[in-house]
Amino acid sequence: MALITKLLTLIGLCLLLNVQAQDTIPLYSDALAKQKATFRPAIGIDVYQAVWVLGSVLNRDSPATYAYPLSVTFYLPLNSTVAQQRSLYLNAGYVAYGGTSQRNIYQKGGSMHLRAGIEQTRGRVILGYGGLLTGWSGQGSFYFSGPTFGNYQESIRRLGGLAVGGEGHVGLVIPVSSHLSLRTILRSSLLYRLTTTSPFELYAPHLSGTDWQTNRELGLGISLQANLVYRL
Repeated sequence: MALITKLLTLIGLCLLLNVQAQDTIPLYSDALAKQKATFRPAIGIDVYQAVWVLGSVLNRDSPATYAYPLSVTFYLPLNSTVAQQRSLYLNAGYVAYGGTSQRNIYQKGGSMHLRAGIEQTRGRVILGYGGLLTGWSGQGSFYFSGPTFGNYQESIRRLGGLAVGGEGHVGLVIPVSSHLSLRTILRSSLLYRLTTTSPFELYAPHLSGTDWQTNRELGLGISLQANLVYRL
């Protein structure tokens, strides 16, 4: 009788250990699946640029500056855990612009940029740094509004240039689904204009890669981003 009791106790312990082991396997696999999911590359489209497009449509008949920008970002994870992730980002964009700047000077043209850097995400907080290369090309003219004989424009000549800089950014990740998220970012850039073919020290009214910049050889740039990111 004592032997049977011991055998039953041993069998019960084995069954209990087996059930506990089976319970831990899904939990471990779920954590592993989440880690693998965060290690996948992602692509983002800047939906904040719609603000500029809307302003351009509303001011189309005005000589004020309008812009039609486009920006796409590719994220490549370097190392990742469930709590944090370190990624390499590559961002490219283009903007077509036109309008008056510096009182009576009208400019029309386009600008392209390429930026790359490292981004650290901890929880929902984003911290990053990188570099920016941007260039512009277009036409310029003196603009005089004439209530009697109509508006008058006198061509200056072709305008263009190239600028390089370093930048840092901070932001937040807002999850939408398992594959979709919204990244809001505030970026500050220090830009140095390498070359310019612009007379009178004229610069593009809207430089691709920034929403606002100082018109100096060495100047500051500030930009906002709202990236709708899809994890592949």
